[in-house]
Amino acid sequence: MIRSQLILLVVLALTSCAHAKVKESAPAAKVESTAEAARTKAKQYAVKVIREYPHDPTSYTQGLFFHEGSLYESGGGYGESMFREVDLATGEALRRFDLKDRYFAEGAVIFKGMLYMLTWENGMVFLYDPQTFQYKKTCYFPHEGWGLTTDGKQLIASDGSSKIYFMDAECKIKKSINVTLNGRAL
Repeated sequence: MIRSQLILLVVLALTSCAHAKVKESAPAAKVESTAEAARTKAKQYAVKVIREYPHDPTSYTQGLFFHEGSLYESGGGYGESMFREVDLATGEALRRFDLKDRYFAEGAVIFKGMLYMLTWENGMVFLYDPQTFQYKKTCYFPHEGWGLTTDGKQLIASDGSSKIYFMDAECKIKKSINVTLNGRAL
């Protein structure tokens, strides 16, 4: 239980830091050349725990985000994948839905009025109405799905490699970048 609370707190802290950073930076991000990236030092951040919240210790969290004051979580494994809106004070699910046993839920995000949920090995992104949790349609992602987020303008996905993919609302990949640390693929 303590381990799951600690993990949740670190994720929430990092999510909060990342969210605050996005609000501060108005200009578009600059994609550096390989030579420039090799000279750039990675930033390091410290995390300070200000409050702890309960979390379901059986939840295998894959995606976690806040939207309009509510906390949402995707997770599970094969036969256990779900999406839920969580009461932050109690850690209990306010609403939830389960995926079929053949899907492994990964990252999720609300983008342009739709809930997007990425699957791990199925190459699928499921779209739902975030108000009703009703299924709307399926898009395809031609890679393993690991993480999914948005910068408010596009979907951003990872496949566990050093590549990050930028997609439109139809999950069409518009561009990708390679992530490096000190000039090496990360």
